[in-house]
Amino acid sequence: PGITFIELFAWLAEIQNYRLNQVTDKNYQQFFKLIGLSPRPTIPARMDIAFTLEKGDDQGPLIPAGTKIVPAGKEDFVFETSADFFLTRTALESVKSYQNGRIVDHTEANKTGNIYYTPFNEDSPEGSFLLLKFKSWFKEPEFNLSFYLFEDDLPSAGAPGDEGANVTRSALLTWEYQDQGKWQPIDIKEDATEQLTRSGKIIFRTPAQPQAGKFLLRGRLEGRYEIPPRLVSIETNVVSASQIETVINEDLKEGLGIPWQQVRLKKAPLLTGNHPGASTELKVGDVLEWKAFIARITADERDPVVNDIWSKLDSETRDSVERLASEKPPNDRGAEDREWTNIIAGLNRLLESNDLKESGEKATAQCRGEASRDATRKENRAWLQRAFPGLLAGDELVIQTGKYPDWETWKAVETFDESGPKDKHYLLDAKEGVVTFGNGLNGRVPQKSEDIRARSYRYSKGAQGNLPAGQTWSIQYQPASLLRGHNKRGGRGGQDAETIEEAIGRAENFLQEKFRAITDQDYSTLALQTPGLRVARAEVIAGYHPDFPNLKIPGNVTVVVVPHRRPIDPSEPRPEAPPQPGKGFIQTVKRHLDSHRLVATQVHVSGPKYVKVSVKCTVHLNKRASSQVVTQNISQALTNFLDPIHGGADGQRGWPLGRDIFPSEIYQLIDKQEGVDYVIGVSLNGQKVDTKLELPPTGLPYSGEHKIMTVPSGETDMRAEEEPGQPEYECPGGQDAGGPGGRDYTQEGCRK
Repeated sequence: PGITFIELFAWLAEIQNYRLNQVTDKNYQQFFKLIGLSPRPTIPARMDIAFTLEKGDDQGPLIPAGTKIVPAGKEDFVFETSADFFLTRTALESVKSYQNGRIVDHTEANKTGNIYYTPFNEDSPEGSFLLLKFKSWFKEPEFNLSFYLFEDDLPSAGAPGDEGANVTRSALLTWEYQDQGKWQPIDIKEDATEQLTRSGKIIFRTPAQPQAGKFLLRGRLEGRYEIPPRLVSIETNVVSASQIETVINEDLKEGLGIPWQQVRLKKAPLLTGNHPGASTELKVGDVLEWKAFIARITADERDPVVNDIWSKLDSETRDSVERLASEKPPNDRGAEDREWTNIIAGLNRLLESNDLKESGEKATAQCRGEASRDATRKENRAWLQRAFPGLLAGDELVIQTGKYPDWETWKAVETFDESGPKDKHYLLDAKEGVVTFGNGLNGRVPQKSEDIRARSYRYSKGAQGNLPAGQTWSIQYQPASLLRGHNKRGGRGGQDAETIEEAIGRAENFLQEKFRAITDQDYSTLALQTPGLRVARAEVIAGYHPDFPNLKIPGNVTVVVVPHRRPIDPSEPRPEAPPQPGKGFIQTVKRHLDSHRLVATQVHVSGPKYVKVSVKCTVHLNKRASSQVVTQNISQALTNFLDPIHGGADGQRGWPLGRDIFPSEIYQLIDKQEGVDYVIGVSLNGQKVDTKLELPPTGLPYSGEHKIMTVPSGETDMRAEEEPGQPEYECPGGQDAGGPGGRDYTQEGCRK
C-alpha cells in the first residue's frame, strides 16, 4: 500500500506540474484581474511642434483638436493635435524678471533655447515677478504660452495613482496684464505648468486690447518655491500633438449570419479609453459632423436625453448653438471658430457637473479630488457619446451595423458570459484589431442584410512614434495647410503595448506597493511617493504630537518631510537656507497620507526644525601640508557630513532625525582628511569643548561657518593650547585672567 500511495501522489504532482506549464495568456489575464492589474496598453508618443505665422492684423486660425499633422518624408506617422489651439501672429519681444530689487534681462537666453535662466531663486521675496513684453496684443479669444523648464538634474515627481494628483503649491503666480498704466488680473483657462513647477502650457483668455502702447504680461510671485524653476524658453505657437490617427467610417465585411463572426480593422493596434493621457475633456475636433450635431440638439422633437442636455446648458452656450443653427450662420471663419469654442466650453462645464441624468438617475461620482473629477467627466462623457451616437469621436472603438442612414451602435464587452441573444455586444482584440461577434445565444449575430462599419477608432504606432528632433511638419487642415512647423525636441512617451511577460514582471513589484499606511515604513514610503511632489526625505515618529513633544500619545503619527533640492555646484555659492517645505507642500503630503491611513490614526506632517552648526577646533598639520587646502577640505567635509539630505555617517541617507551631534564624530571626520596630524578642542556652537550638541526630536543640522585654526608641523601655537569653547574672561585693569598656564580666571572681579 505504501508504494501505491507514493505512486499516486507522484502521479498527482506530475499532473499539477503539467497544468502549470499549460497556463495561457487568457489565464494570466484573469489572474491579473484578481490583483487589480491589467497589462499596459499602447501609449502614443507626444510631440511639440512650433509654427510661425506671417505678420498681419487678422486673427490667427483655430486648429481643432484631432487635426492631422504629418512629418515630411514620413507621412505614415500621423500625429493629431491634442487640444483646440489658436495660432497667433503676436510675437514675444522680451523676457525679464524682477528679483531682489533689480531687473534681470533674459531675452537672449530665452531666444537661445539651450541654456536655462532663473526668473526666481531661493531668496526671491514675495512680489518678485516675471515680465513678458509682446510686439502686439492678441486678437484670438484665447492664447497659449509654452514654458519649458530645465529638469534634467531633478528626479521625477511622484506619479499619481488611482486617487489622482491633488497638489497645493506653496508658490503661486498671479498673472496680470497692463492697461492704462495699471495691472489688471487676466483670466486663466488652464495652467498645465502648475505654477511653473513643470513644463507645459498656460492658456489665457484674451482680455480687451490694452489702450496703452506697451503690451505687457507679468507673473507675480506669492509664497516661496521649494525648488525654484529654471526656464529654458517661453514660446508661442507651439502645438502639442500625439501620434494618433483617427479613422472614420471604415467599411468592414457584411454580416454573414453565422456564430462567432470576426472582422479585422485595417489599422492596429487600437487605442482604448484607459491609456495614459486619454482625455475626458470634449474638444472642437471631437465633433465629427457639426451640422448634424447642431441639427440633433436643436430639433423640434428632441430625444429626451438630448432635451435634458439642452435644458442644462447655460444661456451663452445656447445662444452660440442657435446662431449656428440660424438661416444665416456666421460667414466669417473667425466668428464660426468662436461659436464652436463657446459650445465646447459650455459642454465641458456640463461634464464637470453631477446633474446629468440617465434614466432618471443622477450620476453617482462625486467631485472629490482630481481622480473623482476625472471619474465624473468620464462617466458624463460616455453618457454624452450615447446621446449623440456617431457624432462624437473618442478613444473607444465604435462598431455599427445596418444600412445607410440607419445604423445601430454595438457595445464592447470583456466576455459574453452575461450577454443575451439580443444584446449587441462584441469582443475586441486591441493589439490585433480583431472584432468578434456573439454566437446568437451569448451575443447577437450580425445578419446577412446588415453592413458592418467602424464609425470611429484611433490607433497608434507606440514607441515608433518617438521621432527625433528636426522634422518638418505640415497641417492637413485647409485654413493652415500652407504652414510649416519644426520640432526642436524629439518625441517622448511612446510605448508599445505591454506583453504578458512584462506584465508578470510588473505584477511582482505591484504586489509590493503600499496602499495602506500601518507601519512607520508604510508612512515613509507613501510620503515619498506623494503625487506631484519631489520629497527627498520622510521620517516618521510614532506616538509624537507636535503640540505635546514631551508626551507619547498613542494613535498619533508625525511625519517630517524634507523637499528635494537641486545638486549644489561647488563653483556656486551654497544656499544659506536648507530645504524647507512650504505650507502647500505640507498640506499635499498630509492629504495624501490621510487617504491611506487607518481611520483612528491622527497624522501630523511638518518640516524639520533646523539647527545651524558651527564647529571650532585646532588642527595640527603634517609636514608640507597647505593650511589653506586643509582648511577648505575640512570645511567641505563638515558641510557634507552635516547635510540634512545626504549627510550622516554613510553620506547618503542624511543626518538621522533628532540625533545629537557628538564631538567624537567630528574628531574622526577631521582626522581622516589629508594633511591632518591630529585635532584638539572641538567645540560645537560655542559650547564647552567635547560637549555634544543636542537636537530636538524633529531636528536636523545644517552647516554654518566653521572656525578652523591650523598649526604647522613642529610649531606650537599658544591658541592651540587653549580650549576652544572655554569661556573668555575680563578682569579688572583689562588683564586677561583666562587661558593656559594655570592662571586663575576665577579670581574675584573677573567676569565673562
